[in-house]
Amino acid sequence: MRKSSSMSLREGCYTVLEAADGADAVEKYGSQPRHIHLMITDMILPGLSGVATARLMQRLAQT
Repeated sequence: MRKSSSMSLREGCYTVLEAADGADAVEKYGSQPRHIHLMITDMILPGLSGVATARLMQRLAQT
């Protein structure tokens, strides 16, 4: 599902960052100097839930 969604968004000229799990997503988010306008995630992920991942990203955005 991730691959097909990413491909569709890229075809629509969106920049897409893919992550293997919540921790990977937070790491990639922290290393990006640009703003992320949309995050699509599963509720249940290995290690961090989708909700916990989003909360960590929000904290990073505020610093």
